[in-house]
Formats: sequence, C-alpha cells, structure tokens
Amino acid sequence: EIKSNQSKTIGLKAHPFDMSVMKQFMLANVYHSACITTKSMATSGLGFDGGEQDDGNTKVEEVLDTLCPSFFSDVIDRNVSDFWLIGNGGMEVIGGSMAREGDLGLDYIPGEHIHVVVEDNRNYHFEINTEAGEIVKMARFGDLDKLKGRIGSETNRIVDSEIIPFVDRSPLCRFYGVPEWIPAVTAIELSNCTTQYKYDFYLNRGVPEFALFVIGQKLPPKEWKEIKTALQQHIGVGNTRKSLAINIANEQAKVQIDRLAMENKSDDDYQKMMDTLAFTIVTAHGVPPLLAGCAECPFEETR
Repeated sequence: EIKSNQSKTIGLKAHPFDMSVMKQFMLANVYHSACITTKSMATSGLGFDGGEQDDGNTKVEEVLDTLCPSFFSDVIDRNVSDFWLIGNGGMEVIGGSMAREGDLGLDYIPGEHIHVVVEDNRNYHFEINTEAGEIVKMARFGDLDKLKGRIGSETNRIVDSEIIPFVDRSPLCRFYGVPEWIPAVTAIELSNCTTQYKYDFYLNRGVPEFALFVIGQKLPPKEWKEIKTALQQHIGVGNTRKSLAINIANEQAKVQIDRLAMENKSDDDYQKMMDTLAFTIVTAHGVPPLLAGCAECPFEETR
C-alpha cells in the first residue's frame, strides 16, 4: 500500500448523521421497513456456499456457530440490517485475526457505536462507544498488532478485537457509509405526518379548525394569555382537530368562532397520496414494488 499524498485531519470523525435516529425510521413507515427487511433477507438470508466439498450451510453452522454468542446467522443478519438501514455496521473479531483456536470469536457491534479515528494519511482505527458507557479502541481487521505498536495499548484502551466493517460507500462521506434510501426521508416523514393527521381527524371527532374571536369586551391580559396558551397547546402532530372549552368570566364578552379550514379530503385522495409516497420510498430503495407490499404503481393511469 502506497501512502497517499492527500493530507487528512487527524482524530475522531463525526458521523454524517444521527444513526440512532435513522434507525427509528424503521418504525415510521411500513414500506420502508419492508424494503430494509427484503434487502437484508436477500443479502444474508439465503444461506451460504461452503464450496464443492460440502452442502453449504452445514459447514457454516459447524465452524462459525461455535464462535458466536448465539448463531452466526444472527450476527451476520444484524450487520447486514445495519448496512442497509444506516449504511454502517461492524463485525467484531474477538481475539483478532491471528488468534489461536479457542481464543477466537465473532460478535455484532451496532453501527451507531462505531467511530473512525484517523491517525495519519494512511492509518486509522475504530473507537467504540459501548452500551456500558465505556470507550474502547479496536483495530481494523488484520491490524491489531500494528495498531498496538503505533499508539500503545496501555494508555489508549486497545482491546484484543478487530472489526470487519460493513460500509455502504458513498461520495457524500469519506469515512462512513450513507444508505441509499436517504432521498426518501422527506417522503417517509410526510407519510407519517399524513397518517397521523388522518388518525387525529377520527380521534378528535373530525372537529374542523377555527378562528376564535372575543367580541364586546376587552379581556384582562391574564385571561387572554390563558386562552392563547390553551389554543397553542393544540398545535402540532397528534393535536390536530381537538376540541377546546374556555370559560370567560366577563358576562359582556361574546365569543365568535369562524371555521377556516376546508373540509377534510376524501379517503380516495388520502389513499392516492399514500400510494404515491409509498412508491417514492420503494423507488429510493431500489426494491421491486411487489416485494415491498406495493401492489400497483400509482402512476399507471398516466402512462
């Protein structure tokens, strides 16, 4: 390997986005979740080829299952899911690539816990934020002994593990992967908000939005502030179309309510919008619509 002449900033590299938050998108949209599951299953869920001398999975189970906390399929599936979901994952090689039999193991590391630390223009290692709150350093696969020689193990908390990274490479970030579905973030959020809005419509009895006027008397500042605060508390996702009761002590004051919002769109309009958003999400993933649960393309009628 020839050392690059491109200068790099030294130290820990921040993630290009909050990977923990990106993982939560798995719960935000059924089509997004289906796409992640479909791609993960197609990547590691179809078994393994052990060569011509055995029947594939038997060899894997006999050799690799003994190295894992549960099964090798569990470790690889979690890493593959992280790869498609947040573009980053890592398999821990416990003991390192040069470990003797009995000292070697494999385990899953959540992608959001892994940070790249650049040492110079050529070398780097990984810093892991463990679930226990500790920060430890791990070498890239095959680099454990060299890493200890470069930065020392006693003062830098280097553990005897190496990482095989799972990275969805992208020109958008030099040190981390970026998942291909990122362009669908807006569609996923809009789909979630649209569903929430429809849910609120029925939850809150379909009460339309309105403007409230107090006529005849000027209310004291304290009362007026309480009314405005009460109305403002009904703004935002989860609060659409809620009813509100206000007690005005002034007998001379009259309350006038004018409805401002248009009637709710029909269920057909809602379904068309959801179908369009679903197709947008599936397109960003590159998954055939049928595999993601989209029975029809919403643009078929215009073709």
